[in-house]
Amino acid sequence: MRRVLGACLVVTLLGLAVLPMAGPTAAQQAVRGGTLTFATGADPDNLDPQNTQSNPGEQVNRMMHENLVRFSAKMQLEPALAESWVASKDGLAWTFKLRKGVKFHDGTSFDAKAVKYFFDRVLGDEKPFKASLYTPVVQGAEVIDDSTVRVILKQPFGAFLFIMAHSAGAIVSPAAHQKWGKDLALHPVGTGPFKFVEWVKGDHVTMERHDGYWGGAPNLDRVVVKTVREDQARVLMLESGDADLIVNIPTEEIPRLRKDARFTIESSPTARALFIAINVKKKPFDDVRVRQALNYAVNRDAIVKELFQNNAQVIASHVSPLQNGYAQLSGYAYDPKKAKELLAQAGHPTLKVKWPRRSNKIWRRSVSKRRSPPWSGARTWPRRRRRRSRRPASSSCSAGPHPPARRDGGRSRYFTHPSLRRKATIVDFSSPGGWTTRSTKRPWPRPTRHVSARCARPSRSRSRRRPTSF
Repeated sequence: MRRVLGACLVVTLLGLAVLPMAGPTAAQQAVRGGTLTFATGADPDNLDPQNTQSNPGEQVNRMMHENLVRFSAKMQLEPALAESWVASKDGLAWTFKLRKGVKFHDGTSFDAKAVKYFFDRVLGDEKPFKASLYTPVVQGAEVIDDSTVRVILKQPFGAFLFIMAHSAGAIVSPAAHQKWGKDLALHPVGTGPFKFVEWVKGDHVTMERHDGYWGGAPNLDRVVVKTVREDQARVLMLESGDADLIVNIPTEEIPRLRKDARFTIESSPTARALFIAINVKKKPFDDVRVRQALNYAVNRDAIVKELFQNNAQVIASHVSPLQNGYAQLSGYAYDPKKAKELLAQAGHPTLKVKWPRRSNKIWRRSVSKRRSPPWSGARTWPRRRRRRSRRPASSSCSAGPHPPARRDGGRSRYFTHPSLRRKATIVDFSSPGGWTTRSTKRPWPRPTRHVSARCARPSRSRSRRRPTSF
């Protein structure tokens, strides 16, 4: 059955995300030269813009590649490799005037032929991963002259410029693509302010200044993007001087770093919205009362305050305020009493729901750092990884009380909703099928906080089983 996302359960954990970045306090005047070490949380998946599937990959690619148009810091469209553009009256043709004198990092010229090559590639037989952004919309491109290209659409499409500003719309050197083919990801060539030096997978990507950049050569000699997966490790690198810039600071570390005169923390709004989507064709979600009840049952303000330390904003839908087409909606207030009434009316006074495993990773990462999740009076136990060995988990890796064990020998994390505390609804996030709810005569006793030491990563790979759909 096709998954339907039309009616979303608006559990907006992070409406307008705030991305805290910390780095040494900026000097009064820019200084030319030097290397910037940027510690990020994940390795790029691909350095070919048309095949990148991750934000870390896009971060690096945007330093080396450029689009015809781009987004400003406020998500407004602005010129990049195209100086201007105009659409035909019927909306089927877009004509771009290109910047003259722009060179790729390999010395070849950026011109209308390079733009046509981009469209021929994404529309052709190669079918790169991000081709699906363009194949439903674009018919093809034609060269008018060296600095003019016309793009023909299959039908009028109001968001055409927005998909051209997507990271997948970056123009790569045709000569480099013809030379390296599928290995272009290991030899990226664009027109951006920095050019590729090396990529040691799992460790770092190094780029150096592109002196021939049309926008003026940057001050930095080099940028090294290091992969440091542990949040706390990135903070330690910053404090020791091994990193100049880090992202995704643990929320509990932000107040402390703000007090340190050596660092500046910047928070900028993003277009990222976290929400839970449900399949409205599956029972009981085909009943609007059930969907409304789930919306009323979630305290979004508490999530923002407790989990994200106010580094987020509640919104009423999965479209963030920075996205094109955003409209202010009333949303749902937190009303657990109303939620129970709606479930009773729908004939589901108790409700059992499956939550796909991939969807609960934000809870595993955020809740395990705190005594309780965003519901007042909730109880939690951090989840423990099972080892490949059949021996019991070593006491050197963990200490403290544990919740009741599952039948399969694993440990679960539970919480009890405060509105149902007397007859508790137990939610098991780590059960084999996702998370489930069930009623008990009384809630679990309050445990002391589980204390964990860093353990070696299990050698057994994660299950490749696809998550259960709603």
